[in-house]
Amino acid sequence: MLYSQREWRDEYRYSEGQQLLGWHRTFGPDQPAQDFSTQGLLVLKRDDQQRPVEAAGVVYLREQVANATPTLKSITSPQRFSIEYAGEGDFTGKALPLPETTSP
Repeated sequence: MLYSQREWRDEYRYSEGQQLLGWHRTFGPDQPAQDFSTQGLLVLKRDDQQRPVEAAGVVYLREQVANATPTLKSITSPQRFSIEYAGEGDFTGKALPLPETTSP
């Protein structure tokens, strides 16, 4: 089977010039919505213009249960990113990986 069910719905956001700005992901009533950057990263923090400035990677896994349609699961990765912009008119930005930190 080529298609996997997922437990979310994505609504894509575009600029007036039809440039992808990211997307908003909604789940069922028990799970909070999430926002994603142009680069497909989970938004953790925004600047005063509501542009993502901190984000996390996301990994997608296909979960298969016997006699059922496969389900796609999203898992937040420990990798963090800083998103930098060329100026006030830049709403796409460039994602730069942050050095990995370890807990003591």
